[in-house]
This record gives sequence, structure tokens and C-alpha cells, in this order.
Amino acid sequence: AVVSTQSTGNFIDFWSSGWNIFDFLVTVVSAIPEVLRLFDTTGQNDVVSQVAAYIRTFKILRSLKMIARFGSLKIIVMTILQAFQSMVFILVLLLSIAYIFAIMAVVFFNTDNPDL
Repeated sequence: AVVSTQSTGNFIDFWSSGWNIFDFLVTVVSAIPEVLRLFDTTGQNDVVSQVAAYIRTFKILRSLKMIARFGSLKIIVMTILQAFQSMVFILVLLLSIAYIFAIMAVVFFNTDNPDL
């Protein structure tokens, strides 16, 4: 974060970009297991080791930091995210239609309880 603020020249400009905030959070979260390991001197604290193991999985997000570095890749990712927002509405519509047909199937093909 310090290097990026020096390259942008303004601290406020750095924090106004969502990609820079994402980079900072990924870096901090990936450093937490190392800090927990420093404070766990006995090596027998199961809770600390479990938390560190779960947080280590967030290191995968470090590869997403590459998106912020390349402008064309950022455009592609933003386009895909906007497409997913539109597809959510289509998914809700399809699920509601499937739900209606499931209710109709229960009503039409119910042989166990004729009162239903």
C-alpha cells in the first residue's frame, strides 16, 4: 500500500479505488496466519492452528491481485461481473417456474393422499 500511494502521489486517491482496497485486504488477510504462528509459541493451540489453516485458503485471492495491474483484464472481469448481475434475474425466473411446476406435479401425481 505504501509503494502504491507513492506511485499515485496522493493517499486519498489510492483509497478511493476499490481495486487498491481489495489488494490491501488480500495482503493483510494472507499475512494473518504468519502473525498467528508467531504468537503461538507452544505449537499446541488447536484453535489458532485451525484459524490459520482456514485463513491460508485466502492466499488464493492473491492471484486476483493481478487483475488490478492489467487494465484490459480489469475490463474483462468487470464485464463478466455485470453479466452475472443480469443472469441472477433470469435464474430467479427459472427457479420460480420450476417451483410452480413442482407444486403442480405434487398435486397431479399424488396417489398417497387423495385429499391433498
